Amino acid sequence: MGSIITSFALPKTKVTYNRDLPYLTFVKASYGNIPVVHYHRDDYLPTLLMAHSNGEDIGQFNVKKLSHQFNANIVVFDYCGYGLNTCKEASEDHCYHDIEHVYIYLIRCGILAENIILYGRSIGTGVASHMARLLCKHKIPTKLILVSPFKSVIRVMINLPYCPGDLFNIEKMAPNITCPVLIIHGCQDKLTDYRQSVALSALFPCLTQFVTIHGCGHHELTKREEYIDAIHSFVTD
Repeated sequence: MGSIITSFALPKTKVTYNRDLPYLTFVKASYGNIPVVHYHRDDYLPTLLMAHSNGEDIGQFNVKKLSHQFNANIVVFDYCGYGLNTCKEASEDHCYHDIEHVYIYLIRCGILAENIILYGRSIGTGVASHMARLLCKHKIPTKLILVSPFKSVIRVMINLPYCPGDLFNIEKMAPNITCPVLIIHGCQDKLTDYRQSVALSALFPCLTQFVTIHGCGHHELTKREEYIDAIHSFVTD
């Protein structure tokens, strides 16, 4: 059952880039090298650390465009099993280790913790939530953006309240995430249920805003002006 859940959450995807990808670097981990696109436009801007969805890799991100849309420096990385990550074993734990290593890399680059904002979309909301919970536990300042989140992977698949081997359980993490949180969700999302997002919103102690994008499904969300405006406002506030 565990392998089925993992393959649903972290399916194999086609690699869309090579080592010539602009702004590409690699962060070393004990289990492999993590591909990172780091577009640093200005020292005075916040840095958005982005955990992407399970159907894409970093080759599909226009980081220059995102930087100007959100008024932030952009960092996006590939999980184990994705892109040119040298570790090919996709797992929940590896995703968590990946974002932790990339976060440490940013700190070593001289970026202040209070200037790092976490972002997750779809499966990435579980990854970003893990990092936010860890930082909040150690009272390290941050902010969290969740785009199309869910309660847990099992709740997405079959909506059971509990099942052994469940992954990315944001419902359990949320009460311990005490930083400011922005949630954005399309109300016609057929992949990650909008109603789960609404229920989750009540669990975050410091929810700043819940933005509903009307008439919008899972894949069109990032193209909507309301989405861009909400993130821009949250990042620059």
